[in-house]
Amino acid sequence: GSLKELKKLSFTSNQVPRLPDSVGKLVRLEELIADNNLLETIPSTVADLRQLRKLSVRNNRISTLPPDIGGLENLTDLDVRDNPLLTALPLELGRLEALSTFWLDVDNITFPQPEVCLEGPRYTLKFLRVLFEATRTGRLDLSSRDFNLQHLSIDEGRFTNLTELNLAHNFFAEFPPFLERFTEMRELSMESNKLEAIPVTIAQLANLRVLDLRGNHLAVLPKEIGVLTDLRRLLVDKNELTTLPAALATLHNLVDLHASENYIASLPPELGDLVSLLDLRLQYNDLQILTREVIHLTSVTRLNVSFNKLRFIPEEIAGMKGLKTLELDSNEVA
Repeated sequence: GSLKELKKLSFTSNQVPRLPDSVGKLVRLEELIADNNLLETIPSTVADLRQLRKLSVRNNRISTLPPDIGGLENLTDLDVRDNPLLTALPLELGRLEALSTFWLDVDNITFPQPEVCLEGPRYTLKFLRVLFEATRTGRLDLSSRDFNLQHLSIDEGRFTNLTELNLAHNFFAEFPPFLERFTEMRELSMESNKLEAIPVTIAQLANLRVLDLRGNHLAVLPKEIGVLTDLRRLLVDKNELTTLPAALATLHNLVDLHASENYIASLPPELGDLVSLLDLRLQYNDLQILTREVIHLTSVTRLNVSFNKLRFIPEEIAGMKGLKTLELDSNEVA
């Protein structure tokens, strides 16, 4: 017979080397227990077991889980412990929203990275879910304070359409090395991390429109940032900058430049070449004068230089015809 009415199949403690593809025909199966065997794989046809609630393959020789396992929408219990050859989990596990009990050996897993897996199964599944969704949308958001990432490893081939990456509020000390290869990236946020430098390879991201580097430990911006000529927003607030690079002059599409809460004492004359600039925020710095180049930024509609050390405001500021908001609070103007 075809055993189509079978609801539970258990064959623990045998020497079964493989599950036949035909297991997928047991469409009413709710429990599949295959612990303590010699299984090396799980057939992709397991995805046809739409009513499966429990899958246990503990203590086998399984090295990979099929991505199709993500289609088991009713699965609540998954046990893959004691499979020392299993080192990576498929992103599709993140699709298992009904999964409430998930057992695995963290010591063997290299993907996701150990700091993710050590936080527990629920956390691991959430991480996988976010990555899986990004493969479909092209937008990867790991900014949640839940993650606390220090580095990120991904299968680059799964993210060829990535255009937005948000790694804010983590603990990255450097850019993930794979970033330079995602040349179609439009938006990148590394806000509130532990960055001390921006790699020169930032120049590879020539299609960037938004670059958010707020809340790091940057003392300088590399001249290569001038290659990002499509950039619209550059946010570098709350760093340790003492000046801005002259290379910014080539950013003719830049609309927003936010560099508040740094140690900027002077501005490069080249800043006057930012012909599209609308919003310039330089509050909480060490500026003593507003240079002629800044005053001649006639496109600017908002200028904030509050909490600096300005002693006078040049009359030429009247030439900033587009200015709608001017903030000069808490300076030393007499």
